[in-house]
Amino acid sequence: MTQIIQTAAKARPTIAIDAPQLERSPSPLADYALAKDICDLLMAHYPGHPWAVNADHDQGVSVIKNTALSRKGGMIMHIGKINGPSDLRDKVVRFGGEFLERYDIPRGEASTQGYAEASKQL
Repeated sequence: MTQIIQTAAKARPTIAIDAPQLERSPSPLADYALAKDICDLLMAHYPGHPWAVNADHDQGVSVIKNTALSRKGGMIMHIGKINGPSDLRDKVVRFGGEFLERYDIPRGEASTQGYAEASKQL
């Protein structure tokens, strides 16, 4: 419902719309920057693995995937629960390692043997 509100200080009317006011979300560049930071951390700690990362501040999550192991499955990290750069690093390293271990891939640099053994289980 639209209402016209007359203010005492100004002669022109102000229009107030009864609609929820949404907070402005960060720009797509913020999504890109966070996804790149996460991917860079994964590549530094687990080099050679085919990581795919998506960050979406509007949804409040970042999804971490390993495309060689699962195109659908991934790990979800809640952006609002990240408390600074060191916490981001700790969480990304932990999430990446846990993802690899779920498929019996050793943490560390990617190896053909590790993926060959994991593909037998898939």
